[in-house]
Amino acid sequence: LSLPVAAAADWFNAETVTIEPGMLTLGTHHVPINPDGSAEINYGGKLFERFPVIPLVDVLRHRGANNGFEKFKDKFVLLGGISLGTGDTKATPLDEQSPGVIKQAAVLDNLIHQRFILDAPFWVSCSVALALAFLSITIILVVRSPFVEIGWPLLLFVTFFVLPGWLTVSSHVHVLTVMPSLAGTLASVAGTVFNHFFAEKERE
Repeated sequence: LSLPVAAAADWFNAETVTIEPGMLTLGTHHVPINPDGSAEINYGGKLFERFPVIPLVDVLRHRGANNGFEKFKDKFVLLGGISLGTGDTKATPLDEQSPGVIKQAAVLDNLIHQRFILDAPFWVSCSVALALAFLSITIILVVRSPFVEIGWPLLLFVTFFVLPGWLTVSSHVHVLTVMPSLAGTLASVAGTVFNHFFAEKERE
């Protein structure tokens, strides 16, 4: 078992840990995952924004004080090097270089609170791609404006990277972005070509 899974299993007093398509089970605690057994880590922010970080020297200073360790009561405490030069740095979606302990902390948090980012079913992404392609070609063919022919694909491309990002943050579900935006863009190009071909025929 990895460190976060072992810690979570201990927290839930799990005697067994099982993995099956779409579900990781720690005793009686169920964690939704992807059908292939994977799951994307939901970091929820950078290390210093997401989790309290307490220097070890502060712990040693207050080890003799009354209630010096109250802040650790009923908490998970992960020890890790965060100083420059420790070499334990990882890249995350939010930071190019972050202390490696953030990965362990985020996975543990995801396991306990069921916060992993999961992939939307492939048919959902395909349906969105078809809908965008249909919408794009309809707009291009109906409006028949050079501004729309140029502006709509750009707007579509930008918007469809913003909306799935918002969906991922708000619902922890990841919808494919490249395929739908590419489908809409190609449909827009096809509609534009057809418009100009049709216009040329009209002129003739």
